[in-house]
Amino acid sequence: MNDTADITLSQASVLARLFKSGPATASDLAAPEGVRPVAAAQETGIPVIHVGIAFRPGHPEVHPRNKVLAALPKDAFVHGVPSVEFHPALAPEPGEVTVFKNRINAFAGSDLEQILAAGHVDHLVLAGIATGGVVLSTVCLAADLDHRLTWIGTQSHTTWSPARCEAAVLLSADAVASPVDRRQDRHMQPIFVLVHSPSLGPSTWQPVAEHLTAAGYTVRVPSLLHIGAGAPPFWPRVADAVRDDLRQVPVGNPVTLVAHSNAGLFLPAIRAGLDHPVAGSIFVDAALPARTGPTPVASPEFQEFLRPMAVNGRLPRWTDWWDEADVTPMFSDPTVRQTVVEEQPSLPLSYYEQRIPVPEGWDDHPCSYLLFGPPYEDCSAEAHERGWPVAHLPGAHLHQIVDPAGTARHLVELASPTGAV
Repeated sequence: MNDTADITLSQASVLARLFKSGPATASDLAAPEGVRPVAAAQETGIPVIHVGIAFRPGHPEVHPRNKVLAALPKDAFVHGVPSVEFHPALAPEPGEVTVFKNRINAFAGSDLEQILAAGHVDHLVLAGIATGGVVLSTVCLAADLDHRLTWIGTQSHTTWSPARCEAAVLLSADAVASPVDRRQDRHMQPIFVLVHSPSLGPSTWQPVAEHLTAAGYTVRVPSLLHIGAGAPPFWPRVADAVRDDLRQVPVGNPVTLVAHSNAGLFLPAIRAGLDHPVAGSIFVDAALPARTGPTPVASPEFQEFLRPMAVNGRLPRWTDWWDEADVTPMFSDPTVRQTVVEEQPSLPLSYYEQRIPVPEGWDDHPCSYLLFGPPYEDCSAEAHERGWPVAHLPGAHLHQIVDPAGTARHLVELASPTGAV
């Protein structure tokens, strides 16, 4: 009796295009990459179990609090309609088991576990498309049920609407192997060091840190709230703060530096001051350092904008620089806004007048860029000109607190050896 089963996850023929923000294209209906592992399983006699999603008319199984499924049209994925059909290239062969679920998790609302138990199956080989949330939730539960797991990575569709995928998508399928394996191999994974803008605070990275931690990564969020105290220069305090925060991490562990906003200007100095090897640097809606030579924190024009606001040499908090119409779109949650606003430091004007030294050859390691919105399009374009991988997650400047799951997913993708989106 074979104790292994190949499980294809959510291969309904319209799933790949249902969540896309644009119209369906020919590629949406092309044969998914899951065909190859399924065909291999069929050839070697491994049972194949096809898992789809289906509801009763009107979706009575879906609670309004379920942000992903409640967003579906009420006529989508109803038993008996074409949307629940599997992709033709992955249509069940005669004798193969078909299971329908009514949640993201393949076990939820289905009899999958009963079928596995009846067949004495304890080794699951998972394959699928559009599976950032499906695989993640299914793998976690399957591991808790003591199944042995193998994930066959395929290129997941990741151009989904963030509003529909907020609760479901953390990582692309390529980034998910097994949460169990991820935790066992932590010492092999670069540690994410999320560096907040000195104009703001560490709470701007906290939601992303929680998502990455839940996925099995080690994350550090150094606090730079104190760096404006005392006289200039300020940049050595930024580098020291990051180095001090990493003292509890073994020196041999590689790190991936992730900088938001004007923290990007400090990454060369931060890297130069670390004892840890830097596997990569990711700039998130961030200013770029010069390739060589000192980099000013603010242009002369921007310094002229700031000077009238300074009182006794100190500036108001960053969110007080802008009109309410500019600030409101950056926050989707009033509690988060209150935390971010109250945490902000009042930096001296001289912080923005400083020039940060840039060591020659600082960018001789993998660098990449994640763009949120138009104010940083020029920096994104420059990153592209430098030959860096560039990704775009549309949003306002603090989009990492609005869509931490999407931000975490992009960071993992950009930090991967292939890097890019």
